[in-house]
Amino acid sequence: MKLCVTRLFYHECQRVFHDRLTDEADKTIFCNSLAEFCTKTLREPITSEGMKGLIYGDFMKMRVQRENRVYDEIVNKEKLIHILHVSGTTLRVLS
Repeated sequence: MKLCVTRLFYHECQRVFHDRLTDEADKTIFCNSLAEFCTKTLREPITSEGMKGLIYGDFMKMRVQRENRVYDEIVNKEKLIHILHVSGTTLRVLS
């Protein structure tokens, strides 16, 4: 459970801060610093490389009503691509 929360924390920090950085060097520094913070402060040993490509969403179970959906890590990238294709949405991160 702790690793799940750490991964979610890492993902949300990336969405709030990392996505706004424009310089690759700054992005690398940010990812390494965040991984170091998680390892030292949260005591969950992770690497920035191991956290690349984290995607979370609440739309993987399409027939579930919105109020019953769960915001969770999306690990099945093929299913994600299929759902996005069916819904007519594109995701530039995967292309």
